[in-house]
Amino acid sequence: MKIEISDPYVTSPVFETKRFRIRRVQLEDAEDLLGCYSDPEASLLFNSDNCRSDFRLNTLKDMQNIIGVWLGEYEKRAYIRFSVVDKLAGTTAGTIEFFCRSGVGGDEQSTGVLRLDLASRYETEENLCELISLAGERFREWFEFSGIVTKAVPQAERRIRVLRQEGYHRLELNGSFGYSDYYLKRSN
Repeated sequence: MKIEISDPYVTSPVFETKRFRIRRVQLEDAEDLLGCYSDPEASLLFNSDNCRSDFRLNTLKDMQNIIGVWLGEYEKRAYIRFSVVDKLAGTTAGTIEFFCRSGVGGDEQSTGVLRLDLASRYETEENLCELISLAGERFREWFEFSGIVTKAVPQAERRIRVLRQEGYHRLELNGSFGYSDYYLKRSN
């Protein structure tokens, strides 16, 4: 059965899990997101590969500027940065970035690249499982990919456990993939 793909750069998707609402980032998220991006424990787990910043932010103005960049990249169809909204607390817990690239891990087909930044208090196995499962199950309605790759540095022990439970395997550093600490799950 072929899944009909909607264009996420025309109509921005919104997803719901038990705990979270995932929708495109907004400037109004800046104050909440500053709590995530100024969190020293959380920043150790961020994926800033190919980025101009390490995303360790300390001022509301810096956070607003980064959100402006993310929204500009959405307009250029480069990637979508989603806010992860805690439905119970009504606050933004972090972000998910997603885009597709070919040639990842030696695969000529398109692979989804998942970046997940959460405030440290949200970095639990239950929350990670909810969000990583969502990406694998629901993002294919909006993106065409043969697998998903995501970074998990060695100190992200909970994240690595969840990735392995979800069927991801560690990618080895090689000529076709020059980044360390990535995990890949191929689609069925």
